[in-house]
Parts: sequence; C-alpha cells; structure tokens
Amino acid sequence: MIVHNISKTFFSSDGPCHNVSPHTSFPWSQEPVDFLNIPDDSEEGYILEVDMEYPPELHHQHNCYPLAPEKTTVSHLEYSNYAKEILTRLNLPKCKPSVKLIPNIRNKEKYVIHYRNLKFYVNLGLKVTKVHRILKFQQVNGSKIALISTKNNVKRRQQTLKKIYFSF
Repeated sequence: MIVHNISKTFFSSDGPCHNVSPHTSFPWSQEPVDFLNIPDDSEEGYILEVDMEYPPELHHQHNCYPLAPEKTTVSHLEYSNYAKEILTRLNLPKCKPSVKLIPNIRNKEKYVIHYRNLKFYVNLGLKVTKVHRILKFQQVNGSKIALISTKNNVKRRQQTLKKIYFSF
C-alpha cells in the first residue's frame, strides 16, 4: 500500500479508541475472533497478542523492509559483518547494548498488534500460529473527530471576528 496523503488517510480511518485513558484497565479475553473478516471501518476494534511465523520463502522478498518491527536490545554480538569491519577499521570501541526498534525476519512471540495491521501482515504472507489473548474496544472514526473540532474552531473564530468587527 502506498500512501500519498497521510493526513487524508489518518482522518478517514478509524482512530484507536473512544473514552479511554492510559489508566483504563482493559479486559483481555481468549474468545476467538475472526480478524480477517472484520471490516476496517468496524465500530469495534481489536488488539491481539499473537505468535507469528515468518515463512522462509518470504525472507529474500522482505529482506529490505521486514514486517512487524520489535523493540530489541542490540549488543555488539549482533552487529552485521559490515558494522564490525567499520568499528575495526576506525579503531572504535564496541558500543554498549542499546534498545532499538528493529524490523527483522524472525518469528514473533507474544507480538501485540492492531487487527488491521495483522490482516495486512497475513495478506503479505506471515502466518499466525497462536492467539494468546484479545482486547476489544470501541473505535472512533478520526475524520468525525477532526471535522467536529474544525467546525467548532471555525465557528468560534467567526464569532470573535464579528465581535471585533462590530465593536468599531
């Protein structure tokens, strides 16, 4: 999928959720959900915790842009041969292990993902081997929120301009 207008895509898609704060406790469940057949504009959204297999036949095809990045601690043992060669050539010390968001072609365990991204990954060839748990929530259409907010801002500005105009 190529996105030419990111703001249009964002505002025309469903947002994450409605009436939720970071401190809300979500009820996780194990009840099965057929995430492949849930419409993208569904009022109910799902976050799934899954195990995924990255089939070997996709490794070469996805090598430049692997799917499903992971937050991983990278140590000098995991450097590519090229990176090791540069460190040696420039006589630089080994770096301390650091946490990075790394796209890779490894299998994923307990990977937490929105159902629409999971559908996208499955359509590109990844295989879901196990669903651990599912979180269900109410989605809100981003365009509705943006339009209402913009409409209210325009109305407020017009009222302010009228007050200023008629005060002279």
